Amino acid sequence: MTMNKSTLFVTDLDGTLLRSEGRLSAYSREWLLKLLEAEVPITVATARSIVSTREAIGDIPFRLPLICGNGAYIIDPGTDRHLQLHAIDKVLASELWHFVCQEGFYPILNSTYRDEERLYIGEIKNEAMKWYLSAREVEGDPRLAYAQDWEGVMAGELICLNIMERKQPLQALEAAIQARYPGQLVTYTYENWFHPEWYWLSVYDRRATKAGGVQVVMADLGVGPEQVVVFGDGLNDLSMFAMGARGVAPANAASEVLALAQEVIGTNDTDSVIKYIAKTTGHTGDE
Repeated sequence: MTMNKSTLFVTDLDGTLLRSEGRLSAYSREWLLKLLEAEVPITVATARSIVSTREAIGDIPFRLPLICGNGAYIIDPGTDRHLQLHAIDKVLASELWHFVCQEGFYPILNSTYRDEERLYIGEIKNEAMKWYLSAREVEGDPRLAYAQDWEGVMAGELICLNIMERKQPLQALEAAIQARYPGQLVTYTYENWFHPEWYWLSVYDRRATKAGGVQVVMADLGVGPEQVVVFGDGLNDLSMFAMGARGVAPANAASEVLALAQEVIGTNDTDSVIKYIAKTTGHTGDE
């Protein structure tokens, strides 16, 4: 199948475009640059922040807005500044934070202050949080801040509340949050790709979905869902697969994603997304 030049391609990063070590392969980098130079409309939709996205893919010169934070941030690819931001309502954010703490969990907060992203970490309570802090320090993450005054932190714009724990307690907490704040928040629980057996629970404003981000890019490009191809492997990609676009999943995707996919390609470790885009746009014969 060959697609026309107006087809928009939107790809997840971890487990999809990136190799399992969380980086873009040399092959995918080379072909992504070629495709962008040929003006193939490509962008990414990821749970990562723009800081973490750049760590993984470098300074790839995307032309279309980038969808970060599961749709909480729409990013200008030229400046890496926010074009659109979906923060949790301040009153709700404060109540949510207090509730999670009362339940015995220790959240990591992604917030913005004067349009600068911040990553607030308090007490380190488990192995997964220790790993995460170490990884952020090694990367020299400019967002990193150690919370002393949590009330002061909550005065900013809360974008995402993250908790790292074992699967069962996080699933129970997710259910409690959904029951307490019905229709107000979006939650995702998923295994840490780089630290197996530990899980993330990420909580966002209800408007923060990848599908919402894709719709922003569609409007920018002037295309409808029938002109969009989306790639993803995780539960946070399901909103894109349900929006009427053509859903393509790598073979390593979650069973729920595979069930919705219109096509299944090779795994993320075989450069399958880039090969698919290159082939369907007539740029290479690789499968």
